Formats: sequence, structure tokens, C-alpha cells
Amino acid sequence: MLLLAGCKQNVLLEAERPDILPFTTQVEKVPSTITIPIDIPLQAIQDKLNAELQGTFYEDNSFDGDNLKLKISKTRPISVSGSNGKLGFNIPLTVFAEGKLAWKPCDFCPEIGKTASGGFDINLITASTIAFSPSWQVQPVT
Repeated sequence: MLLLAGCKQNVLLEAERPDILPFTTQVEKVPSTITIPIDIPLQAIQDKLNAELQGTFYEDNSFDGDNLKLKISKTRPISVSGSNGKLGFNIPLTVFAEGKLAWKPCDFCPEIGKTASGGFDINLITASTIAFSPSWQVQPVT
């Protein structure tokens, strides 16, 4: 029988500690981007717009300052469409205006004036693209 025995010896290795140097390499700051697909049904946008925008948009019932009275109202629901990354809006409006022409030839003369009024319907059609700023704010371009 042959018995082999080995010797075991613990050896402690010591390495020199490297010098601590300041970090001098400039790391280039490269902005990163992420693409997040957003899917919002056009019907939801249309419903929200029609719920928020109802009735009269603008009304000026006074001739003061500009000799004009003006009223702009939405007559029918707004429609929304989408194509090629753009949103289309069709906004049916009624515009009613009344103008006043006044002339006072002198301080003691009576004012001579005339008023005229009229109205018309118009479909305001726009196309918008939607983007987001780096701070996640919506940036529409119409």
C-alpha cells in the first residue's frame, strides 16, 4: 500500500495598492431616445372635443372700441379624421357680425351713422401633427 501525503502551505500574497488618481476622462453625454406607440381611438378624441366645445366660442356684444359686434358658435358636432400621421378636424361654425359706421363732422354736429349686419356658416378644416417635447408636453403643429 502506497500512501501519498501532500503538504499544504498557506501563502498570503500581498499586492501594492495603486495610486488613487482623479477621473479625468470626459464622458460624452449622448441623449437617448425611446419610442412609445400611443393608440387613442379617433372617436374618443372626437367625443371629448364635442363635450368640451359647445355653443358659443366668442361673443362681443358691444360696438365700443371697434364698432363691431361679433358672435361665433359651433352649429354641429366636430368631426375628427386621421391619415399619414396627421389629425384632421372639421369644425362647423356660424359667424354673425354687426358693424357700425359712425361719423361726427364737428363737436356740435349730430353723429351720422349706419349699422349693417350679416351672418354665414363655415366649415373650418385643419390638419395637425402631434409631437412631444423632451419634458413630455404635447406640441401640436397645425
